[in-house]
Amino acid sequence: MEPLDKGATFHGTVTFHNLRPVELGALLSALTFHHTPQCRHQLGMAKAYGYGKCRYDAKLCVTASSRAGQPKDADYFMARFEDYMSHYVAAHWTEQQPIKELFTMAGNNVANGDAFDFMTMTNEKDTNEFELAKINFEYLQRATALLPQVITPKTLCDTPEFKAEMEDDRKWEEEKKAEMERLMRLEKLRRHLVEMEKSIGLASADNDGLSRLKNELSGIQTGDAGYQNTIANLMAMIDRQMERNRQLALHQFKEAYEQRVAMSGTDKGLLNNLKAELGNLHTDDKDQQAIITGLIAEIDKVIAQMPQAGFQEAFKTAITDYKMFEARVNAGLRNLKKAGVDKLTQDDKDFGAAKLHEAYDHDDKKSPKDWAVATGRFFKRCGKTVGNDIAMEWFTKLKR
Repeated sequence: MEPLDKGATFHGTVTFHNLRPVELGALLSALTFHHTPQCRHQLGMAKAYGYGKCRYDAKLCVTASSRAGQPKDADYFMARFEDYMSHYVAAHWTEQQPIKELFTMAGNNVANGDAFDFMTMTNEKDTNEFELAKINFEYLQRATALLPQVITPKTLCDTPEFKAEMEDDRKWEEEKKAEMERLMRLEKLRRHLVEMEKSIGLASADNDGLSRLKNELSGIQTGDAGYQNTIANLMAMIDRQMERNRQLALHQFKEAYEQRVAMSGTDKGLLNNLKAELGNLHTDDKDQQAIITGLIAEIDKVIAQMPQAGFQEAFKTAITDYKMFEARVNAGLRNLKKAGVDKLTQDDKDFGAAKLHEAYDHDDKKSPKDWAVATGRFFKRCGKTVGNDIAMEWFTKLKR
């Protein structure tokens, strides 16, 4: 091993890119021991014997070194690093005990003497200094207690100008952080609004769901005019969709009752029941109430235009058996009773006889016993309904 003579000089380049000022300051501080000339690094072999001690002198070359674009020297960046450490890690960073220990070790030459001799390690009892140290609970003292000169790095950030600049920078950082937080909140809001817009589409037919979405939107407060405008547009979209849903519901309501009125035909009882049902509906919707009023008026108009119900009115379908015939006769008699008529006309009697013949024709059995004049089961039932005279007239016309 051949050590170099003292005073040997080497040159090298450290290339960096996109470092923040505090990061560049950390690099310079590590290389130069925070611009403390008496401190040394140690490189190579035999460091325990004092070889390899060296000092780094840094010449800085940067293309931009501050927000203002003004070039700064190495001490400025190290001051930025020191300010950051003092502000965010430990107050008065240069005066912290671990820093003093490091700089004291790096800045003192170790004198000859027993205090700094290497400990012996042997297999012989009572001569292994490592074992004896453990038995006696000995420990290595701090460098500041062992070495003659305690070295504390000089602070680089105590000038009024630098403090004012750092205060401005911190305000700028806080403003930047606040702006980033605002942008993050707005991005979160944007995503939320996109999801709400999708929810409006999913709940397009549900006015209750749309109303809940609108209430949620009305509770969102943002100072951003663009997003506030988006919220207003979404609320207007909800209002339009709710109105479309309301108009559709009104149309379906009206159409359903109009169909029921049409299906009631000339059945005055069904029409009156439908009118009563509509009269019992209560709503705060003026448009729906207007539809209800119009439907009731339409029912009244249909009833007013309805011809006086008569006997033949009850026979609306083909008669397929005697039971149906009897039911139609009873319905026809009720119609006459409502109209104030107490007897059948000859036309009604002829019509009844024809319908009785339909029932007879559809009877596959045509039991003579059931259809016998005067004694048959069907004759007796007919006689109880319309009287024996009319029953006799109808049954004698049957073509057997």
